[in-house]
Amino acid sequence: MRALFLRCFTCHTLDPATSNLPGPNLVGIIGNGIWTAEKLDHYIIDPMSVVPGTTMAFPGIRDPNERSELIDYLVSKSRSR
Repeated sequence: MRALFLRCFTCHTLDPATSNLPGPNLVGIIGNGIWTAEKLDHYIIDPMSVVPGTTMAFPGIRDPNERSELIDYLVSKSRSR
């Protein structure tokens, strides 16, 4: 859901024209290189365990339903591009 993405929008965007945020632009992240829905799920649980040394200051989302909704939202945005 879009509401869950509000946790991310301080550092990330889904606007292809925006590139001035601290984190990477997430436009089309699903299926882009190594980022599958499954890998993103693991990353959202515990970013440091998936990408050691990441500078992402995010404690993760433990609730599987919230992660699923967030990933579904990112997938829908990836498909709409």
